[in-house]
Amino acid sequence: MTMKYVRDYYGVPVIRGRRVTYLGRPGRITSADYRIRVLLDGDKHPSIIHPTEDGLVYLGAFGKQLWPSTGEGNDGDD
Repeated sequence: MTMKYVRDYYGVPVIRGRRVTYLGRPGRITSADYRIRVLLDGDKHPSIIHPTEDGLVYLGAFGKQLWPSTGEGNDGDD
């Protein structure tokens, strides 16, 4: 399975290198199968997280929250 599969199946904006927060901790997506691997800032090894896990927030340009939706206008990756 690939990041494209995860994007299509779960409807989340997964791409390698995307910034995320997980339970308030910032990190970066490093890889994916049916789960994603996130290297949280300060950790030596990536955490394995389900793509729609509660507490996982995908960030776009300038730290804008992309998913889950905030309900504020366009949620696209501007």
